Amino acid sequence: MRGFIVPALCLVLGAGAAYAQEPNPKFEVASVRLSAEATSTPANSRMSGGPGTADPERFTFTNLSLKQLLLKAYGLLNYQFSGPDWLTSIRINLQAKVPSGATEAQLNAMLQNLLVERFNLASHHEIKEMAVYELTVGKDGPKLKESDLSAKPPEHERGEPLRVGGPDKEGFPQIPPGLNMMLGRMTDGIMRWTGRQQPLSNLASFLGGELDRPVVDKTGLTGKYDFTLAHSRDGLRPRGPVDDTPSGGPSLFKAVQDQLGLNLESKKDPIDILVVDHIDKVPTDN
Repeated sequence: MRGFIVPALCLVLGAGAAYAQEPNPKFEVASVRLSAEATSTPANSRMSGGPGTADPERFTFTNLSLKQLLLKAYGLLNYQFSGPDWLTSIRINLQAKVPSGATEAQLNAMLQNLLVERFNLASHHEIKEMAVYELTVGKDGPKLKESDLSAKPPEHERGEPLRVGGPDKEGFPQIPPGLNMMLGRMTDGIMRWTGRQQPLSNLASFLGGELDRPVVDKTGLTGKYDFTLAHSRDGLRPRGPVDDTPSGGPSLFKAVQDQLGLNLESKKDPIDILVVDHIDKVPTDN
């Protein structure tokens, strides 16, 4: 029996009072360098901190690819992005001080500005019709619990790791109240996810990453929700260490239907694609 924790990194989204809106938001301080590591592994690569986490005023991006930084900055998944292949091999270390009260959207705008200033990024958007899944509410209604948005994040000493992810009695990762994130845990061939304070747009993005196809939120549900989801990973893209234990669990499609009260329907929709026209391989000096 083997198990491992998988953070849905792009879904750790922010909340809280925003600092004054600026037309060109920037980090208070940011250090960005090329990583000396040749590859990314769970042991030496991570993205942490920022709005909505226990360390909202510090954002760290360690030994992850330049492509991953672009996807984070623009809130994209692989199929929403077009750029040179070498972006996956350039690895970045970034440490940044985030202004107090900044939102997740403002953090991403700061990352976009950093990419323009430090990597001379030039890009444009295109609309492309693609095969998608539309996420809709099932005939019996959603099986989602509305989040308690008044819950406060746990006390956390700066510089000390926040301990989350230990399994409950059913094997689902545990997330303290007041945090908005999604974590997955793989055991015995079953992927078990816990989501806290998640809008359905985030769930759609997560499902799109698993299915490697855009998932468009057509539920009309506008709240934030807590949920758990357990499914087999058979037929899905590889993720982290391989657990080849036969699962016997439900497919992701059936799990979404039975456990969340939602449906995934195959359609064709226009999708916004970010196209990289130019980006430097080496950042300018700090």
